[in-house]
Amino acid sequence: NGTNRLILMQNPVLAVRDLYIDGSQEDTANLHVYKGSGKIVLNTSASTSTFMEKQNAITIKYIYGMMEESSTSTTTSADSTAGTSVALSVASESGFTANDWVEIYGMDGFREVAQVSSTASNVITVDQLVQTHISGSKVVLLQTSANFTKLMNLVVSIALVARIVGESYKDIVGYTLSEMSVQKGEPYTQWRETAIQFIRERDDLMSRIKIRPYIA
Repeated sequence: NGTNRLILMQNPVLAVRDLYIDGSQEDTANLHVYKGSGKIVLNTSASTSTFMEKQNAITIKYIYGMMEESSTSTTTSADSTAGTSVALSVASESGFTANDWVEIYGMDGFREVAQVSSTASNVITVDQLVQTHISGSKVVLLQTSANFTKLMNLVVSIALVARIVGESYKDIVGYTLSEMSVQKGEPYTQWRETAIQFIRERDDLMSRIKIRPYIA
């Protein structure tokens, strides 16, 4: 857009892995990344000072998603370098497994997200690091927000209730004995009240979630 900043289509941005501007690769270490808003800014060390307005001139590979810190964490015991398949020396690998997502940050001010490839005794290997990180940096296990997990379960439950009510004729069985007859089945009012409760909980959770994207 002719300036040194750009708003990405999706956010929150967990990590920017690759950037090309008009065919030239820019070191992603030369970016300031604003996680919440999805804004990225070229710093003064970048080889290109602005994002070009030319069509299809900018190609970005980045990771985004809504994740939050868990209570599981450790610290690095040595400086780490940028690159792929980076082995982090840590105080403990307990609680971390392959395919987990972790966030790494320390007093150097660098902060980024990576995926765990494997673990060994006091070692966590991650898929890629864009920045270097000093010894003593914190490595935190990320997890899906409990609100999103509950919201997903509620949406599925509402759909399930609707399907059960729609197919309730399959649950109804008729019994006849001489002049007496009875129809046995699941009462609709019970399912209706269940659905109303689920919908209220869903709407309450939705009201707590901020509309995205937003600018920070």
